[in-house]
Amino acid sequence: MRQTGHTILLAQVDGAVVGYAWFEIQDRPQTPFTWPRKRAFLHQICVDFGHRRLGVGSALITRVEEQALAAGIGEFALDMWSVNDTAQAFFKSCGLKTYRLFLRKQTVPGGKVQGEDV
Repeated sequence: MRQTGHTILLAQVDGAVVGYAWFEIQDRPQTPFTWPRKRAFLHQICVDFGHRRLGVGSALITRVEEQALAAGIGEFALDMWSVNDTAQAFFKSCGLKTYRLFLRKQTVPGGKVQGEDV
């Protein structure tokens, strides 16, 4: 990936790619509403179904953390869908904690936006 600050890590087993993690080093300036911050932000992580619960995802998370620490970054963040209980349990097992919640209300008739599953 040729976007500054973005990295894609691949997890391989016997030469086959079985997972990936896409993260970004974000360096945000202070604004009237936020403190300045530098963090690693995980955009996506995916592990092939046949290789889940074998340590592949944990190894990818560890590698993201190692690269963040090597860059002098002490914060690692991500977001996920609130209905994804499996992901929540996985990330909690990796030591991540909830620090921010988003709430919303649908204001269209019927309360659902067309094409939206969540």
